[in-house]
Amino acid sequence: MTTYQINILRFVLILAAQILIFNFVRIRWAEIPFIEVLVYPIILFLLPLRTSESLLVLIGFLAGLIVDVFQNTPGVHSGAGAFSGLMRPYVINYLTPRGGYKINISPTISAISFKWFSIYCAIMILFHTFAVSLIDIFQLKLLPYVLLRTILTGVVSYVVIMITMIVFDPKS
Repeated sequence: MTTYQINILRFVLILAAQILIFNFVRIRWAEIPFIEVLVYPIILFLLPLRTSESLLVLIGFLAGLIVDVFQNTPGVHSGAGAFSGLMRPYVINYLTPRGGYKINISPTISAISFKWFSIYCAIMILFHTFAVSLIDIFQLKLLPYVLLRTILTGVVSYVVIMITMIVFDPKS
């Protein structure tokens, strides 16, 4: 399979898992989801390293829009997906080793390293969950709640994503 086919298949399967399984795993407080499991950001995380910034933002927006439609949260996940697509090149540049990367690899555990991927995933999931929480609540007076929700949702999502990556990594 080509890289495009793999990424399209990954897009469909991860969104199906998010919509059919993980959308129903929530802990609520005052009608606001307090802890959610967000696995769909892995779609952005696993795109090849040299993917253009505009395509990252577009893919993040589309993935988030599909989740928004099924969760009835207009704009929350699409905005966070676009923000994650915007932040990804900066995170990758921050984590770039001295020798750089191979030309068109996807950042998986087997392609780079477990340590690099775990740091990369932690940073990206925190950015994404912060954006989801801030857009969903959208009140600065509730900033402590936003931060608590970011940390709790981020930790749960990070654990699920790392388990998924370890189990489904193609070369490990």
